[in-house]
Amino acid sequence: MVEYRDYYQTLGVPRKATDKEIREAFRRLARKYHPDVNPGNKTAEEKFKQINEAYTVLSDPEKRRKYDALGANFEQFSHASQRTTTTAGSRRTTNSPFDLGDLGGSRGTGSSFGGFSDFFEMLFDDSRRRRTTTASSATVEQPLEITLTEAFAGVKRPFEIPIEQPCILCNGTGHYRGTICFTCNGTGKVRQARRVEVQVPAGVADGSRITARVDGLPGTTTFVVSVLPDPTFERKGDDLYVDAPVPLTTAVLGGEASVTDPGGKRYLVKVPPETENGRRIVLRGLGMPRANGTGRGDMHARIVVTLPRHLTSRERELFEELRRLRSSANAANARE
Repeated sequence: MVEYRDYYQTLGVPRKATDKEIREAFRRLARKYHPDVNPGNKTAEEKFKQINEAYTVLSDPEKRRKYDALGANFEQFSHASQRTTTTAGSRRTTNSPFDLGDLGGSRGTGSSFGGFSDFFEMLFDDSRRRRTTTASSATVEQPLEITLTEAFAGVKRPFEIPIEQPCILCNGTGHYRGTICFTCNGTGKVRQARRVEVQVPAGVADGSRITARVDGLPGTTTFVVSVLPDPTFERKGDDLYVDAPVPLTTAVLGGEASVTDPGGKRYLVKVPPETENGRRIVLRGLGMPRANGTGRGDMHARIVVTLPRHLTSRERELFEELRRLRSSANAANARE
């Protein structure tokens, strides 16, 4: 029996959490467990998958509403699903009173960091099976998840697509030597994987569609790209938004801040004197590559002023003196 997954517990938020709380919880955990931050760490990679799955559901109002509706009745739903499961090759249906419908998403077999759990797939099984590739399909769609780093640089992704073919042992009859064929369980069909490499161009946007031909399938296969949320960058079109932490002294006196693009290249940002917290400084032409090949968008560095901690006695004296000076200046301005 598939185990119930508590997405709220995964993100560490209450069931009445706001959208903002859910988004902040995801970003906090993603920064900690993102595969780019933990290269080669399988535990962190699995944790990131769980975090991403939870965020995928709870960040979407419709998904969240239907997930909440399931609630404590999951065991009943699960048993109903198992009772009505038929042999391979037949459509699976459920008698559950909770019609979860097509909420989008399926197991990302071609993703390094994506992919959903059996729990997720069972709930959204109808949508997954509608996208299952069969030899009779003229045009089929497959989800393809990539990271923002991969979208920035472009990537060639190996992908395995299951296709149905006549069973070789029983020649598609479903019977072998007077009994049900054990290879295809009597369906007359078996599933085989076809491997294809999908070239994802730099600058690809979420929802983009890439068409490829797969050996053994008529027509074409369309890969629908899903760009995973990134813990560091926010993307809007071809523009990127990233935080640029600076110490209080730099914000007051001016200086430089350092930012890095998704490809790992570092840039220095000039910070004018008396820069307020949250000010955006635009780096022209340093954002996402445009999919049409005409340059890049912009990168927006958001200044985040960090306050000094563990002050020495001398530093505290200087801040006290600054406070007195500012108070005197404000009083003088008020008299004028």
